[in-house]
Amino acid sequence: MIIKRTIYKVILRLWLFKPTQKLMKWVIGKNQRIQNKLYQDLRFNGLMNMEIDGATFQLINPGNTTIENEIFWNGLEDGWEKNTIKLWSSLVLSSYTILDIGANSGVFSIISSALNPKANVFAFEPVKRTALLLQKNIEINQFNNITFCPFAVSDNNGKATFYDVDTPTQYSASLNAEMLKNVKNQISYEVDIVKLDDFGPLQGQTIDLIKLDVEMHEPEALKGMTEIIARDRPVMIIEILNEKIGLEIIEKLKGMNYSHFSILEDTNELLNFELGIPATGGNYLFIPIEKEILISGFRITF
Repeated sequence: MIIKRTIYKVILRLWLFKPTQKLMKWVIGKNQRIQNKLYQDLRFNGLMNMEIDGATFQLINPGNTTIENEIFWNGLEDGWEKNTIKLWSSLVLSSYTILDIGANSGVFSIISSALNPKANVFAFEPVKRTALLLQKNIEINQFNNITFCPFAVSDNNGKATFYDVDTPTQYSASLNAEMLKNVKNQISYEVDIVKLDDFGPLQGQTIDLIKLDVEMHEPEALKGMTEIIARDRPVMIIEILNEKIGLEIIEKLKGMNYSHFSILEDTNELLNFELGIPATGGNYLFIPIEKEILISGFRITF
């Protein structure tokens, strides 16, 4: 055990010497057992050159974020939300107005712009420290078709209390107080909120594709875009963290002829469900029945 711990410490120290990082990443990447043990501790800080479906772009890895670290080690096609990314990458090709709501550092927005330069992408992110990374990712890629929107999306306009954690990074900040009710280092502050049916920059546009990830505030966000959904019938990928939120979303879309699928990240499948929603969290596809041709290339399980 002492020898193993010593080797582990040596590897961590070598990792801090940047000229060796590229070689070490290649060696570690060849051994899944070593990779699973080390990649949480071996952090890269800098620009990552990315490629997906022939499109190239860069992402900033600040060295202290879980998403970027997993993308660094596993890539876009075999790591964080890999099947959601594969599905999203397919859908953006036929979409010309795209909403990334709860954009975080902008991974989905950047992918959208890289794969479809003609699309209008709106990236909504109200958390200032996270939005700064999003804006830098837009800037380094010189993508002028992404509009940064520093707002939280809800069912009305104005200001509201936003619940966050006192950490350098965040993945669970929300307008829903329940999201962080058991977190000790919770903080709160006011943010600007918008109802998308009233949001000026979207007036006159047809919304084709939406990613909605707002940490248990999804029902309210959908309520604020009722007119958009009825008029434009966008395809939507929505994160659902529990059964209660899922059932509320299904109720709001009831009678609108949307099919809904669970996106299975590990099996490359879409799981169709008719009445309920699994109790475990994850990403879900909501697609108008007349647009199901868009997912014909994906394996669907009933």
